[in-house]
Amino acid sequence: MTTTIKVSDEIKQLLDMLQAKMTLTFRRKKTLTELIDTIAKLALKHENELLETEKLPPLDKDPAMKKPIDWGVNTDASKIDEYIYTQSRVIIKNMPQMPAAPAAHHLYPPHPNVYQS
Repeated sequence: MTTTIKVSDEIKQLLDMLQAKMTLTFRRKKTLTELIDTIAKLALKHENELLETEKLPPLDKDPAMKKPIDWGVNTDASKIDEYIYTQSRVIIKNMPQMPAAPAAHHLYPPHPNVYQS
């Protein structure tokens, strides 16, 4: 069974280069399918190392943990609840209402195995 996958032009070029290097090394051309199979098996053998590369950065290097930037705007943090909850009430109050869903028994006929009184 085969599956079509989409890759960027850059990755396609890298795969072609790897395919050419393997052809020179093994003196036999591997198909792109064989190459992807080999890469997948190698990645699964080294699964732990592969997963470690996706870990979050340490907190001291995380950009979200940097000190906030002063934008030069005076704010009153004591009124944050008022800003958030007043604005959300206005937004919710002005939202259009969804029509009520019809009752399910009007959409579907009764199932033949259901006891009807």
